[in-house]
Amino acid sequence: MSSLRLSIVGLFSLLPTLLLVGPILAAPMSLQNMTQMREVMTAEMAPDGKHIAYTVSLPRRVYIDTKGQNHRELYVLDRRSKNLPVMTGNVVVGRVRWLNNHTLIFNARRAEDASTGLYSFDMQHQQLQRIDQQQGDVQSFNLSSNSSILMWWTLAQTSDAEKQLHEFGFDAQVYEQQYPQQTLFTATYDPQEGWYSRKVPVSGHVISAQPFNDGEKMLLVWSDSPTTHDQLLYARLSVMEINGQHIKSFRHAGKLGRVLLSPDNNHIAMIGTNDMSDPKEGRLLIASVDEGHVINLIEPFDGHVRDIAWLSAQRIAFVAHRGVESIVGVKSIDQNSEKFRTLLDNNGIAERITASRDGQDLAIVLHRSKHPREVYWQRGVTAARATLSNPWLRDVQLADQRTLTLTTADNVELQGMYVSPLQKKTMPPPLIMFVHGGPESHISNGWLSDYTQPVHFAASQGFASFLLNYRGSTARGVAFSKAGQGDYAGAEFNDILTAKQFLVERGLADAGKVAIAGISYGGYAAAWAATRFTNHFAVSVSGMGISNQLSKFGTSDIPAELVYQHALQWPWQDWQWLMNRSPVYYANEATTPLLLLHGKQDHRVHYSQSLEMYQHLKYQSDTPVRLVLYPHAGHGLTRAAEQFDYATRMMRWIGHFVDNPQGTQPAIGLDHQNYLPTDTQDGATTTQP
Repeated sequence: MSSLRLSIVGLFSLLPTLLLVGPILAAPMSLQNMTQMREVMTAEMAPDGKHIAYTVSLPRRVYIDTKGQNHRELYVLDRRSKNLPVMTGNVVVGRVRWLNNHTLIFNARRAEDASTGLYSFDMQHQQLQRIDQQQGDVQSFNLSSNSSILMWWTLAQTSDAEKQLHEFGFDAQVYEQQYPQQTLFTATYDPQEGWYSRKVPVSGHVISAQPFNDGEKMLLVWSDSPTTHDQLLYARLSVMEINGQHIKSFRHAGKLGRVLLSPDNNHIAMIGTNDMSDPKEGRLLIASVDEGHVINLIEPFDGHVRDIAWLSAQRIAFVAHRGVESIVGVKSIDQNSEKFRTLLDNNGIAERITASRDGQDLAIVLHRSKHPREVYWQRGVTAARATLSNPWLRDVQLADQRTLTLTTADNVELQGMYVSPLQKKTMPPPLIMFVHGGPESHISNGWLSDYTQPVHFAASQGFASFLLNYRGSTARGVAFSKAGQGDYAGAEFNDILTAKQFLVERGLADAGKVAIAGISYGGYAAAWAATRFTNHFAVSVSGMGISNQLSKFGTSDIPAELVYQHALQWPWQDWQWLMNRSPVYYANEATTPLLLLHGKQDHRVHYSQSLEMYQHLKYQSDTPVRLVLYPHAGHGLTRAAEQFDYATRMMRWIGHFVDNPQGTQPAIGLDHQNYLPTDTQDGATTTQP
């Protein structure tokens, strides 16, 4: 008895020590770990609600795997969270749909495939079959609401003759007028005979297609050409006969997102815009197939619809972001109004949703402040987490984040996410203001860390982070998302200065140690901060950013969008105004060290934008400037090694200059070679620590 009592006393005496040891033993997030994060991309609920098929993105292992895009694997889980691997390893799985309760349809490319194919997988017999006849790369596919009809569309591969001509040097490209041929197919399934497919004649470029249950008609989203601006701004919605004859078109202006036929094929639900100047598809629209009139189903609505799923012929579920939170709602289609029923509110950030045929089970892709996107299974009012993609995160010390609200001088309320430093070396702490792109996007109170904004690594280095939803951001209604139009770098970027002052006044940031970083439109903000606002920032990092609004119009793949949804005028209407809103125009004023990073295959913001900024700073000022180019990257980096390199260079640049803005530049290279695999004496391969 006495020994037992001593043991209990001893345990309680050690308890404070154990509680202290926990956080100390937990390692902070490293940049390499951050770029190795697995993330759920899609989740599809089976018709009977008993299984969820989901895809997971797996980055290449830095210093171990050869370069390439992320793998994307396919799994199926049941209600006990038991996983069945369907297609894993060196694969990239695209869209996934259920043909019936035990058979999946999906497009994918395996290492041994010469083209992206369309596959079926029978869970009962563990049988994988390729459906298409390898007529080209399958871009995507769709099923009728009753899963009886299948459609897919392909891009023709380069012919042997074209390859031979290329070898002889005949590789000229005609800009915006030369594209691979696209073909649309439809197919039906017979249990005895298998799949029977045939071509569907269609003019224009297919963006998406869905067959009607009768197999005689299809709902087609298409554009005149496959150019980015045609698909983005001028997508058309039509009902056509399966032989290509036009039946009816639905009038819609502006961007168009997901489009779904109702189970009875009487209505069409879509995510669209209010008008041509609405910068981002985020309205829940509905149309009667017979009448053809498109209406806004939830109006007014101060949020942004992200995804939709039919629960029945008369009810539709939707995911929407409002401010920095998200909701899952249900709306009846019988009347358009602001009223709807909420299923899930402020319980993580939902992104995607699908439903069982009876509408009782939902598969939701959702992320929270402590984990990236995972599958959640919702039945009734309860949403339970069904996947654990990164178990090692439980042993990582993550920083705290909270929502801050501020009001500008012109009485506009703004929200942002503040991430506290883990190591409070100095108080108030140095601050990194990470600025989102778009501007038609937003920051949510979920998982924030990625290679462009490594907030948890920054916290481990003693930095606080702030991510602001400045005016022009989405998730606050259409009016707020239009608030920055016709005013490049005006009130929208003044909001950043307001936020900085707000944080400084509350002791949350050191006024003299504020860095700014962003990508795309956020890169524009960073370049503007380094030149026009140079007195306010100690150091700046601009990724894929705009430096010259005049040349941006002439080198971007979205010139029309720049006019209709941003500038609201053509360049030749006021040349000087565009120059006044360009960072290069103020290069001679710059004193803020600026790191520029850009993909050389970027068609959205051409890499010449960063080159212009570099040249103007080099010859007009003495401020430190460096330009880093990624040869294979486009508008954003998709390869793990590139992302790791980007984040490492960014954090080194910020850490180097935040204490000494007038210092010399850090070394050009990084110590990647110290981490290359080496052969041991027994023949095994290891990675240097």
